[in-house]
Amino acid sequence: MLGLHTRQALAISVLAVAGLVTSSRAQQRGTTAMPRSTVAVISTATVIALTADTAPAGLAAARAAAEGLGFTFVRRTPPLREVVDQGHAAIYYVPRDLEIGYLVVVPGRRPDVVRGLVSADTLRTRILAYLRLHRELVPGSQ
Repeated sequence: MLGLHTRQALAISVLAVAGLVTSSRAQQRGTTAMPRSTVAVISTATVIALTADTAPAGLAAARAAAEGLGFTFVRRTPPLREVVDQGHAAIYYVPRDLEIGYLVVVPGRRPDVVRGLVSADTLRTRILAYLRLHRELVPGSQ
């Protein structure tokens, strides 16, 4: 079994190489699609949309909701198995049965799993609840 640092280095290396290939079609839609990999690397507050469909209804509104709250928005195709938090040397495991939905994650905090492609209003509510919960857990951050 690989050690934690070896797994992180491997995950970062895989994404660095895979990151060289971008989808021009996704860029035209205004939604960045990460390369097909089972690992996502984050360094800022991020909403990861998991969907096999290339242009699901409502994704643009979800993107606007996430970005309006200061989150980076990326679309990934399943399966996604791990989220690597570079700044905090942490790996979060994604539930294996999550094929469609969102992961809301702030570096240093465990992701919130939103199952299904919910409306932009529901996603906004979930993000705000996630932020409120984590603010309450950090002394002096209110």
